[in-house]
Amino acid sequence: MNIAKNNSTRTFVLLTISLYLLLNAVSLVHHEPWRNEAQAWLIARDMDLPSMIFTQMGYEGTPALWHVLLVPFAKTGFPYITASIIHLIIATAAVYVFLLRAPFSRAMKLLFVFSYYMGYQYSVVVRNYNISILLLFLIAAFYGSRFRRPFVYALLVFLLFNTNVFVLSAAGGLVCLFVWELRSEREIGRAGYAATGVMCLGALLALVQLWPPADGVAGGAILSPPGPGKVFRAVEMAFFVAPGEFYTYTAAALVIFTLALLSIGRKPAVLFVALASYLGLFGIFMLRHGGFGRHYGFVLVILIFLLWLSSYYKNPGRPQLSVAAFTLINFCLLISVVFCLKRHYIEYHCLYSGGKDMANFITENGLEDHTISAHMVAPTSSLLPYLPGKKFWYAAIGDYGTYNIGDKKHVDNRFIEPSEVTERTRKRFAGKTDVLLLLSDRSLRGSDLEDFELLHQTPETDRQRFRGRATRHMCAPQEKHFLYRYKGSE
Repeated sequence: MNIAKNNSTRTFVLLTISLYLLLNAVSLVHHEPWRNEAQAWLIARDMDLPSMIFTQMGYEGTPALWHVLLVPFAKTGFPYITASIIHLIIATAAVYVFLLRAPFSRAMKLLFVFSYYMGYQYSVVVRNYNISILLLFLIAAFYGSRFRRPFVYALLVFLLFNTNVFVLSAAGGLVCLFVWELRSEREIGRAGYAATGVMCLGALLALVQLWPPADGVAGGAILSPPGPGKVFRAVEMAFFVAPGEFYTYTAAALVIFTLALLSIGRKPAVLFVALASYLGLFGIFMLRHGGFGRHYGFVLVILIFLLWLSSYYKNPGRPQLSVAAFTLINFCLLISVVFCLKRHYIEYHCLYSGGKDMANFITENGLEDHTISAHMVAPTSSLLPYLPGKKFWYAAIGDYGTYNIGDKKHVDNRFIEPSEVTERTRKRFAGKTDVLLLLSDRSLRGSDLEDFELLHQTPETDRQRFRGRATRHMCAPQEKHFLYRYKGSE
């Protein structure tokens, strides 16, 4: 019986992983990375390691684990798609651990794996979020052995601290719970003290990296201001996600979220980790950065993690609440699967960012050696991973560069008008030869066209919604690019 069950489990995991890899590999090949994905690669490629970890991360607002993983590949000339491959491997590893060890039904596992966040946002769009998910799932899978092998558990928590800010408080809650349970149930001993020290060292390292520079600006908060309303939006988007749209299902999402938390209410250890996790996460949305859909997925991921942890504690809690919570969560995941498949369909047919298209035009026409005066730093940086060794002259800051720096100089000048770009380009490159102008989001108008000749623009786009047609479509805002030749440089 056990052999048959094990064979059935292996078959289920193998088939699910195979389908997951196939779906995401197809989208990976067709995905055009946008500026947020390019940023980490450019930092890993162009900065030395100490400056990256202890200077740039303060501007980034995230610890450097993902960037450190990219360093050996970015600095030795691997192609840019390497980042996407590494990212998909991490996502697949997280899915494998979840399928093999999570104490949920097969139906729930399938729905979660192919839901929007796990099946697309944290697998195709390359950021540092799925490292956190892998580590959370490894911690959950290893949780029953945390006292027998405290150093392995401590290493996982150490790494979790250094993935991103949205799981910092969850990691802190795990440390406090580990110490409390050691003191309550057994003597801490040297191993316990040492393991606790490793975890605290991870927290300290993360805080050192996140310490804000004197000229740092929370650039993301400009686009998504924090506030109490963002907490409700985060809960809503966690359960009723629609990429590029927002539904008004806040009340229903709050009911599901509350039922899930009440279902573990008689397990104080898990409830403590839940309070620590969500106080930190919601605190970010309320006080620091309002967040976007990709951040709101952590409301759901952390909830899945907490429900997994609750299986290690004997108190049955409230069975009726558990049944209701899991039923409603599965219903939301089913809706999310539909959005996930739609998102993959769009990815296959449509343009996510214009960066790759424009970079290809530049290289195919032998223009990479030209001086390029670029518009805003962040949107145009999506081209640079495809142009090794190239730097743009950014009219917004009056200097050469590649990656974006979240200092006052960059943020204050991030939205300059095209007319200002042309004026600064004329002044900076008067009498120079081989000068190109790269604009984002808006083309030139009127008298500026007398001095600048359009060479190429990325395909026509509808950035806000997909209308069901297999037309080219851009999802990343401000990444429709226009390339001009500066006639004054002839």
